[in-house]
Amino acid sequence: SLHDALPIWNDDVPYLVDVQTSKGVKKDHVIVPYTLETNDMRFVAAANFANADEYFAYLRDAFDTLYREGGRMMTIGLHGRVAGRPARVEGLRKFIAYAKKHEGVWFATREEIALHWKRHVAKCE
Repeated sequence: SLHDALPIWNDDVPYLVDVQTSKGVKKDHVIVPYTLETNDMRFVAAANFANADEYFAYLRDAFDTLYREGGRMMTIGLHGRVAGRPARVEGLRKFIAYAKKHEGVWFATREEIALHWKRHVAKCE
């Protein structure tokens, strides 16, 4: 496995760990952290996002802070039956349009992040 797909909440950015395969071979394994902070599951939890505007505002504020700090990874956990609902998806659509207006923003899957991290960032650490 190139990257970890489990919810790992101990960091904000990916990192490498050494793993040993069942055949005893040591390999680099990229951990791509996950967060509940900007996750759409907060629509279904009590006292969290009540509507798409609250979701957009929260995503925007998190993004603005990270962007001002020089840009770090911002994970947005999405589930089709949660954020994909008509009354909720509008907040996500607004956020994507907002973030695209900023220079240097990259939208990527967890796998794309892991590949990039392993090829470019981890070698510099």
